[in-house]
Amino acid sequence: MMRKLYDFIGVDSAFEVDTSRRSQTAQVPKNQSINQLLRTRNPLRTAVGSALKVMLPEGQRQKLRSQLIAANSTDKSELPLSDEDRMLLEGYYREDILRLQDLLDRDLSSWFKVSRP
Repeated sequence: MMRKLYDFIGVDSAFEVDTSRRSQTAQVPKNQSINQLLRTRNPLRTAVGSALKVMLPEGQRQKLRSQLIAANSTDKSELPLSDEDRMLLEGYYREDILRLQDLLDRDLSSWFKVSRP
């Protein structure tokens, strides 16, 4: 399908997309209290930030903060989707999927099947 699209828009047919790298992922905090401390203005964050300003340049402070946030986060794609959420999303997108199916002249019924581990 992508080859057909590339041909249609004039992209070199030898072009290969590197899909192995993820540029951004949705993150879910492991601990909401730590998330609040790291992401919102609060007295503790202000005090620690003031102390770190004396010891570390801005780039290192930002890197440290990013590492702390990452340590308190889980990649959302690793979390299971509940049957209830799946049914809600299927209902919400059902008409769009059916229209896309007609547009592509392709069977997308597998998108409606709940897969269980």
